[in-house]
Amino acid sequence: MPIFEADSADQAWLLAVEALKKRSDASRQTGRGGSTAELLHVTIQVRDARQRWVLSRTCPSPKFHPVVTRV
Repeated sequence: MPIFEADSADQAWLLAVEALKKRSDASRQTGRGGSTAELLHVTIQVRDARQRWVLSRTCPSPKFHPVVTRV
């Protein structure tokens, strides 16, 4: 089982993306926006729970982008 561990959710997400690009055993299927791939049975561990935003992710539609505010 792949484990992606990092200080922030963004760093962990980037590790998972790189692994997904390299893995030939990833499940692939056709989706509305093109082909998709997934890794099953994966653990993502974020060491600092306050760093929970994934900012590196791009989204095909602006309506799904999170609104980030500073307190």
